[in-house]
Amino acid sequence: MRNFFPRTAQCPSEPMALARSLVGLLAALALLLGFGWLVGDAAHIHHPRLLRSSIHTVTRPAVAGPIALALLVLCGRLLRGVRMAWLAWTPGPIVVPDFSMPRAVKGTTAEQLTASFRAQLGLLRLDTAKPSPGATPQGSFIDVLDSGTLSESDIMRTLLTLLRASWPVNALEVTGVIQERADPKGCGIAVQPVRLPGQPGGLVEVWESSWELATARAADGAVAALLPRTRLCRGPWASWQRFLPPRELLTAYREAGELIADRRYDEALARYREALERDPTNLTVALQLGQLQEKIGLFIGALTTYQRILALDKPDRLPLPNGLYRRRSRREWERSVLIAKYRQVVLLSQGSLVREWCGQFKDEPCHYRKDLRDHFKGELQPLTLHRHDPAADALASGIELLIEHRQSGGPAFVEEVQARLLPFAYKAGYELARSLWRLELNPWGKPLTRRTVGLTLATLRWRGRIRGEDGAGTKRPERLVRRLRRAALISGLRPWLWAGWAPPLPLRLTWQQHYNAACLYALPLALERDECEREHPEDEVLPLDTALRDKTTAALARLAVGRLERAASRADSAFVKTRRDWVLEEDLDLRGLRYHPEFRAFEAAYFPSRDDPAGLIFSRSQGQGQDQARERARLRLGSRARISQTDYAHELLGAVSARWHELWHRRSDHGGWLDPHALACWWSEELEIWRLYSSVVEHRFDWLLRKELLVTASERAVREGLEPVIARYRDQEEGREPTGQAEATPQGAHRFQSFKRAVSDGSGRDMLARYERQLEDCVYVLSLADAGAVDLSRHARIAQLCHAHAATWQTLEECLSGRLVDHDRAVELLRTRMDNVQALWRQAQDAAGRP
Repeated sequence: MRNFFPRTAQCPSEPMALARSLVGLLAALALLLGFGWLVGDAAHIHHPRLLRSSIHTVTRPAVAGPIALALLVLCGRLLRGVRMAWLAWTPGPIVVPDFSMPRAVKGTTAEQLTASFRAQLGLLRLDTAKPSPGATPQGSFIDVLDSGTLSESDIMRTLLTLLRASWPVNALEVTGVIQERADPKGCGIAVQPVRLPGQPGGLVEVWESSWELATARAADGAVAALLPRTRLCRGPWASWQRFLPPRELLTAYREAGELIADRRYDEALARYREALERDPTNLTVALQLGQLQEKIGLFIGALTTYQRILALDKPDRLPLPNGLYRRRSRREWERSVLIAKYRQVVLLSQGSLVREWCGQFKDEPCHYRKDLRDHFKGELQPLTLHRHDPAADALASGIELLIEHRQSGGPAFVEEVQARLLPFAYKAGYELARSLWRLELNPWGKPLTRRTVGLTLATLRWRGRIRGEDGAGTKRPERLVRRLRRAALISGLRPWLWAGWAPPLPLRLTWQQHYNAACLYALPLALERDECEREHPEDEVLPLDTALRDKTTAALARLAVGRLERAASRADSAFVKTRRDWVLEEDLDLRGLRYHPEFRAFEAAYFPSRDDPAGLIFSRSQGQGQDQARERARLRLGSRARISQTDYAHELLGAVSARWHELWHRRSDHGGWLDPHALACWWSEELEIWRLYSSVVEHRFDWLLRKELLVTASERAVREGLEPVIARYRDQEEGREPTGQAEATPQGAHRFQSFKRAVSDGSGRDMLARYERQLEDCVYVLSLADAGAVDLSRHARIAQLCHAHAATWQTLEECLSGRLVDHDRAVELLRTRMDNVQALWRQAQDAAGRP
């Protein structure tokens, strides 16, 4: 059936080779045993004369010995095939001999690069080995036999030789050659994976600017050639079993993971998109892209990514044809679709998505929100077609309702739109729960369980009940705790025998189930905090101690924190660490719980501070007023995701300013005459960077602009021999001010806001526009055919201009880093620097006699 679908280049199936060799081995063993029985009982066999003569001949010692030896050799050959297929499928060790180096390379050796290559394969979870000195090379079966001795008189040596030839230690090998050329990308490594004996894969040749990068890319090429043959081809690569994926796909995916670990999320988004360009129907990569978009606050982009996953699942409103994917890849496909539906339910039920679509934010460009809606409406509208999937159709209806709103409004308008979306989110969650298995025999091995979705639906129900939107508000708060505990106990269960009911067992609950129960208990605290903020819009410190601390809220806080502790006990430390930012900062359902002492104790126990891991809880409990003031300052700036992106834009602009300051200082020491075309290139790059820089200042939430500025600045810096520009998102601890400081706003966001206000007023905007026009004039004059339009023939004049540009970027760096606290004075200093650049340029033009 699979032959009906067109496929790319295939590699041999190791399980089929294992099965064929195993069947042949069993047949050869049966022949050997039968021949032994024939030799032992030949005298008692009564057959016709011709057959009896033949049996008598083959059982004579002179003939039986060679036949038995031939059968042993056949069994050994087939056993070797079984062992080879098993080592290739498992996979076993991958032998990487030292790479050959035809010519000496300055700064490295073949042994160093081979060790680095082995380390890269180890990071990709493939066991590598170095060939042992004096070991027999793993050639063909005949070659190994030829290296030993076969003798009828020495039966022990013969058996050992056969055993050594029949039991190889590795089936995969990677050989490589190191080469160098005179080019910006002059570091080259060519590797060739080989499946022994004699099945070479495709040759992988990589040329990069550094040996470290070349080694990593060569390892990606080796893995792309070897992984589809092994049983490790799962997860994102499950659909590539027996098919050769492109090396660039694995490189983009690996680099995205490394960038996420380094908190460089904008670059990771670009890598995930590159991976999807290479593999458009890889739902696992698309799911990870959507989760990353959620993490950094691009909620509409995440919704679009998840809707694309649902559209791929039902092409032309029909399910995928049978036989297209194997069982493992089909399970991975269904897992991604389930999680995409669940994340859309969560997005539609929370306020972040609605606020990004139709909320009002201060200090954003004119028409930015309208342009955002127009862009994503064109992408979302074709993806909201109903596809005969109840959960997906409910989600599509909710998205259609959302994209109908074309105007922005305040908090009341956002809450009204959110209330209209809740029924669609609830219906989608209900249909999703119905599609899941009722019996949770192994909840840890499932991507999504009925209990998890049931707890989410309970949170949706109680959000409406507590607000009184469905007329079932809780008039007696003392019953609230008991009702929420009952909802958490029975959510996701159907207590009827014919519906597959199973008793709730606390030890069987997973991290996600306990965490959803904690969100259910913390929901009244979050809604009560929102109400308190609406009643006290101008207060710096909210009256939490009086309004939010009674018996009911204390009991809910204890229940929620208890569930959080049980959730943390269901996972290892590495997993808990990845949820730090989400629990402490990002999850909106816990926004009212974070100000209670129970949550402070949980934070100190499971997420200790880097500075004071033992006693931080006591200092924070005493400085609760400062924490509340910090939260009020955060609310004035906007959502936490917007603050995180503002903080990242601040760090990015500071890093670009520092690198360009260093770049112009290096250019001032060129030490000789420069071609006018090289000078024109310098000022063209300055103009390009300045335009991108100004665009990021104005549109700091556009990740494509941020990525373009980062990539362009890094490429120019690396070409000049400098380090690339690196900017990272701050984690929760790095973005927090010390408790005793008066300023409660996050460092980067506050400085960026002050910097933008300083340069975005009338005089500052005119200054930046005048400087950009000056750069345009520089580029135009330098690009003229006659080089006499400007006098830059002297080294001193070029050095003055370079120092003037370096001083301009230094002023920007000091302003963003906080060394210049007074931004009005910083803007005056920046105007002086820019006027100095203009004066020097006019002097160069006057010296050339240009009017």
